[in-house]
Amino acid sequence: MGTKGKKPLSSIEKRQKRLMGEESRSERKARKGRESSRGSVASATSVKIDQSTYRRVKNEISNIDVITPYVIASRFDITLTAAKSILRMLESEGVIRLYDKSRRLSIYLPATAGGSS
Repeated sequence: MGTKGKKPLSSIEKRQKRLMGEESRSERKARKGRESSRGSVASATSVKIDQSTYRRVKNEISNIDVITPYVIASRFDITLTAAKSILRMLESEGVIRLYDKSRRLSIYLPATAGGSS
C-alpha cells in the first residue's frame, strides 16, 4: 500500500511548456503596451467625445422618457463608455437628473419632467 509515486515525466514537461508559454505571453503584452503608449495620445482611461454628438444628445434627450447609457449608445451609435461620460456631463449641467444608480446601471430622467420619485 502507499501512494502511486511521482508524477510522470510527460505531465511535468507539459507544465514546463505551459509556464514558459505564459512568460512569453506576458512579455509580449508588456512590449505591446510600451509600443502603444509611445505612438498615440489617447489612453485607455480617457474618452474623446465629439462636440456635435454631445449637442445632438443634449437636444434630443428631452424626448426620451427613461435614459440609460445603453439607450444613448444605441441611438447615437457611440460606445457605452462615451455614453456614460455624456450622461455624467449632462447631469452636472442640470439637463437630466439621476433617478437610480447601481454598480452596473444608471437611470436618468429629463430634468424638465415633473413629479416626485
